[in-house]
Amino acid sequence: MTEVLVVADDLTGGNATGALFARRGLRTVTVSDVAHAGRHAADVVVVNTQTRHVSGEPAAAAVRRAVTAVPAARLVIKRIDTTLRGNIGAELEAALTVVRRRWPAARALFVPAYPAADRTTVDGVHLIDGVPVAQTEAGRDPFRPVSTSRPVELLRAQTALPACEIKLATVRAGSGVLTRALEAAADLTALAAAAAEHDWLSVDSGPFGAALAAAKGIGGIPQPVIIIAGSATGRTREQLAQTERVLGARFIDLYPHDLDPGRLHQGLAALLADTAIAGIRVADGPMAAGLAADITGTLGEVARRVIASHRVGGVYATGGDVSAAVVHALGAEGFAVETEVRPLAVAGRLVGGPNHGLPFAAKGGLIGDHRAAVDCVEHLRLASAIERKL
Repeated sequence: MTEVLVVADDLTGGNATGALFARRGLRTVTVSDVAHAGRHAADVVVVNTQTRHVSGEPAAAAVRRAVTAVPAARLVIKRIDTTLRGNIGAELEAALTVVRRRWPAARALFVPAYPAADRTTVDGVHLIDGVPVAQTEAGRDPFRPVSTSRPVELLRAQTALPACEIKLATVRAGSGVLTRALEAAADLTALAAAAAEHDWLSVDSGPFGAALAAAKGIGGIPQPVIIIAGSATGRTREQLAQTERVLGARFIDLYPHDLDPGRLHQGLAALLADTAIAGIRVADGPMAAGLAADITGTLGEVARRVIASHRVGGVYATGGDVSAAVVHALGAEGFAVETEVRPLAVAGRLVGGPNHGLPFAAKGGLIGDHRAAVDCVEHLRLASAIERKL
């Protein structure tokens, strides 16, 4: 059964979005004829309506046919251009009309940002490489020039549906999980995790829809990931704090005066009982000279005990000595390198021993920007989800 339907207005954009799902191990097919949409045994069907340069009503009609063609999809995504060209309002309204036949309370969540491609939305203004979109070549498009850089103004001009703009700086806490997540972080992953609890038509340029599908468990639910952080650098602390804000990670602290692996194992195991990402980190504060070896040894032993008692989908270790200690404690003969998630942040699998094949990522304590730990953990969760699906 098709779990995700993506309706795109051109072939290249549709294929790019499809690739995000294929990367997660989902069988993905792109078709350019609505009549073929229901004929393929695929997890994700991408329908290219070829309506980027078509007037409003014919474009809307094509979208209605496409959404109707795959009625049982768990998630419907109206893929939009990253530069806001096309018939966004008419196509959004058409898709939402059909979606509401199944989920009457559904609303459209419009998320045009694609940060990895330098498409961002800041304070309600959509930017291309830091420049308001209407001031770029998209504003001089010969077919449908983009006249405003504010997505909410574009929607109000193109559809009669009410549209509101949610600004992170003014969001009030207490009005629901989605609001709280928006207040906490301007991050697609955090937003998707909150939105997963509701029925939405995702109107986005690709990455948010893929993140929302993952948050809904489409394509396999990943096993928990544990973080073993022995580095006490300010950069590592910032990176771990980002995993808390974006991914909901939770940590226990290791204090140099209390290196009892049994107690630490119990604390970490308790976190794993109700969270998908749990870790242990060295507490902030002065550290006596000569304790480094004891700390790394303790962290390795805690990792060994947790993995022996819990089903874990991957391990992220930060700090060179700690990474080596964890690999040794897990009885591995080595580490099979598969990819570089970020410069000098490497991921792969353990080789040999009782944990052969376990996804593993590691980097030095002074390596990477604030997103480095988040990217490593998300890589491990992706690897875990694909394995479970297979």
